[in-house]
Amino acid sequence: WLEGLGKVTTDYRTGIMEFNSEGRQVTLSTGTEKGTKEVGLKSIERVWRGGGQIFAVVVENMGADLDRDEQQQGDVRELLEEFEGVLGEPKGLPPHREFDHRIPLVNEQHAIHVHPYRYAHFQKTKIEWQVAEMLESGLIQHSKSPFSSPVLLAKKKDGTWRFCTDYRALNAATIKDRFPIPSVDDMLDELAGSRYFSKLDLRA
Repeated sequence: WLEGLGKVTTDYRTGIMEFNSEGRQVTLSTGTEKGTKEVGLKSIERVWRGGGQIFAVVVENMGADLDRDEQQQGDVRELLEEFEGVLGEPKGLPPHREFDHRIPLVNEQHAIHVHPYRYAHFQKTKIEWQVAEMLESGLIQHSKSPFSSPVLLAKKKDGTWRFCTDYRALNAATIKDRFPIPSVDDMLDELAGSRYFSKLDLRA
């Protein structure tokens, strides 16, 4: 855009830019108001839907960003080393906590039993191998529970198989936990400019 203006006169002290566009003189000047104003997402959306023009300018010190990135990478590396046990392959169930996991059912619902799915014959060996591996590592154990849910395999991008359990029938009979869901607008304001995000499953 600037290259197409040709000769431009700029006075940074007064904040004025002058140039010729299609045979007429154009003067751009900075606003008279000092300081900045916070604008919410809804206000921006209202201006945009009304046909207004919106411009965003971001000025950053790239040298400072590089130094900060190196420091953050070092902090992340130290954090990964500190919690190496969390990121490793699990060996058994987690220890008992103050509140062990339980699934409350609606009106003392009867046992949920869903028949197994049909799957390709070549997947039978893969399912049995993963079950044996989880039994050996202590993640699961033999059970005679009246509850049952079908399993299936989903192929990953690397060609391996993910062991999945279909709990939809059980979820339908479960009493849901109620907690407030954060507003999207608030989350966008809080996460603006962020580069590193955490998630619950550190091994995903």
